[in-house]
Amino acid sequence: MGPPAAPADGPVSLAVPLHPIPLHRAHGRTLELVQSTERKVPLTFQWVGDRLLPEQLEVMAEGDEETRKTPALVFCFNRNECWDVAETLKGRRLLSKEAQKSLDKQLQRYDWSHGAGPKLKRLLARGVGVHHAGLLPRYRRIVEELFQKKRLQVCVCTETLAAGINLPARSVVLSTLLKGAPGKKTLIAASSAHQMFGRAGRPQFDTRGYVFAMAHEDDVKILRWKEKYDQIPEDTKDPNLLRMKRQMRKKMPTRRSNQQYWNEAQFRKLQQAPPGKLASRGPLPWRLLAYLLKVSPEVDRLKAFCRKRLMEPKRLERGQKELIHMLMTLWAAGYVDLEPAPPAPRVGASPSP
Repeated sequence: MGPPAAPADGPVSLAVPLHPIPLHRAHGRTLELVQSTERKVPLTFQWVGDRLLPEQLEVMAEGDEETRKTPALVFCFNRNECWDVAETLKGRRLLSKEAQKSLDKQLQRYDWSHGAGPKLKRLLARGVGVHHAGLLPRYRRIVEELFQKKRLQVCVCTETLAAGINLPARSVVLSTLLKGAPGKKTLIAASSAHQMFGRAGRPQFDTRGYVFAMAHEDDVKILRWKEKYDQIPEDTKDPNLLRMKRQMRKKMPTRRSNQQYWNEAQFRKLQQAPPGKLASRGPLPWRLLAYLLKVSPEVDRLKAFCRKRLMEPKRLERGQKELIHMLMTLWAAGYVDLEPAPPAPRVGASPSP
């Protein structure tokens, strides 16, 4: 953004301290921490280590309005994964015949000819929605409307939905606990996890919300193999059972070296993690700086303003340097006078603090 349209008059100083000031000194107030973990709708957390995601969602959709665990939000961490997960639900029984007819009728009201419309419509017809920033806004609004009206049993979405859109559900399902580039994934931030957890349980409909975390599909296959293998008596003499054991050992599933895995202990860690630290992240806008200079050209007041921002020390230091750079830019354009005057910049060089 360029310099502001109106100049600010008066000399200013560039002596800016780079150390943060404690909150009680900066604002003149003593604060007391008040916190609560109480929810109107309590949550039940469950680790799912014996089912694959499509199977789990099909089980959750069973029963009547009171007993089933849907509607559910399934959180993924990239757009392609949203589509992949939604595709795995094809052929799963998620809707009753009556609900299917009602949904089909409602889908006919919309134009699905643009972008991912045809693909999305096929999934919606099965009671599965997809929601991420790559969808056209019109399609995102349709998914939101259908989900809120309980026409959809499942909405596969990215974590941005948890932070910015009011779309609560009876259950939340985490398809993974890791996020990042392949081979470099890390456990999701506790603050993000709690945002997603918080979508479970609708005060107007539910007496309890449910949060499910799915194990990696490799671990599910290993567990199933082990349970089946352990059913064969260790000291059996039956030739058929012995042959079965040999065949099973040959086909024993294992973890893959190119995959990253998560576990139930990490899920519990996210549940018990404290809230994330609150910090200001916004930069100092040119328009705000112009207003502050118009109110008073004294940089001491600007320094005091910047020191009061709720930032980590390193970010606060960068913010102070950014302030100096912005003042230098205004000075170079002739909008303000600085005292002492900075040295004239070299030809072709950008202003620097």
